[in-house]
Amino acid sequence: MGRPATTFTSDEWRAIAAAAASANETAPHHANKEFLDQFIAAVARATGQLYGQTLYERMLSAVGIRRRPSGLTWSKAIRRAREAGLPEPRSRNVREAGEPIAPPPAASHGPLPVDERSDEMMDLRLRVEVSEMALRDAYARLARYEAECTTVGMRATSAEAQVRELTQQLERERAEHDQRTADLMQRLDALTGAVQCVAGLENHMRMQTDNLRQQMSEQCRYWKGRAEALDKALADERIKADAMRRALGNRIPQSA
Repeated sequence: MGRPATTFTSDEWRAIAAAAASANETAPHHANKEFLDQFIAAVARATGQLYGQTLYERMLSAVGIRRRPSGLTWSKAIRRAREAGLPEPRSRNVREAGEPIAPPPAASHGPLPVDERSDEMMDLRLRVEVSEMALRDAYARLARYEAECTTVGMRATSAEAQVRELTQQLERERAEHDQRTADLMQRLDALTGAVQCVAGLENHMRMQTDNLRQQMSEQCRYWKGRAEALDKALADERIKADAMRRALGNRIPQSA
């Protein structure tokens, strides 16, 4: 008659897988002592039991951990766990050398009896159970991912609407800016024309001023010459008048 198989619940399997992964990540690859201490203690906390080397190795194989400590390292680690007061192995279905591990299928609620010749079948069932658990976790992660994708899609739709609104606002502002620029260019053209007109008028006034200045200068010279000529004529007339006066003055006494 075969020995009863060791079985674990789904929660225990999750805890065992998490314990193995955590110990594998925490302990360096060459530090198997620390790795085994953490792994055995975590399994004991999850299941309330201590097991043998073979069963622990099957657990590691089932969860994909590639570490293979030596038998001496295993023995010392299990002994340290016992000395630390961790739970003792279940004598009714586990021996020191370790038992085949056979987690129940999803539809089964009791232990699966096997004999010593069914190790490969138990390993296969163990891997199937772990694969089913991994598949359920993957579906859960996929559901979370789909929910996140839906949320991201909604955010993307909202962002696209905001982008469209901002684009329209930008187009309106750009049109207003173009209109203001066109108005400013028209005003600038008008101001440029006015400046050119003022510059032309200034040149015309400058030429007129120069002509007027030249005419005034010529007239000034003309009238200055006339004044000088008149002064000279006046002086000549005065001389003549004085001469005539003297001549007349000399004639009057002789006639008297």
